[in-house]
Amino acid sequence: MKKIKPTFFVVILIVISVFTIGIAAEAAILQKQKNEYVQQSLYPAEITFRVYGGEGCGCIPLAGATISAYGGEGYESGVTDENGICVLTLEIYGEYRVQIEAEDYTMILFDFDVVDNQMFSFHMQEKPESSNYAGTLLHRFISKILN
Repeated sequence: MKKIKPTFFVVILIVISVFTIGIAAEAAILQKQKNEYVQQSLYPAEITFRVYGGEGCGCIPLAGATISAYGGEGYESGVTDENGICVLTLEIYGEYRVQIEAEDYTMILFDFDVVDNQMFSFHMQEKPESSNYAGTLLHRFISKILN
């Protein structure tokens, strides 16, 4: 019986050692993955927005549309050029809410996650002539407060 006890303790010591090494290795792997994710998220991506106006197939590039991107990573905005294009630099893996506004057009609002350099195209719809101007101002005011 006395020979079993030292052997038993050696086996227990080996099992505990292997278990401890396994936990340390798993923690090192998780830390490495976390560091890689953080490094990747620091890289910016160029998000290209193409905005069009007009009726049906006769769409034309819409110059002067304001594009704003709000997220935990910050705020970025720009205005479309004569080709209806605006490029914003946003953080990869960032979550953003994008707002597109142009005079006489209905505002576009959407959420997206940046995964790489991306391109979006939008066809803005003209506001009806009986549009409620006070309601539009109130909506803009509230969206600015919330963001």
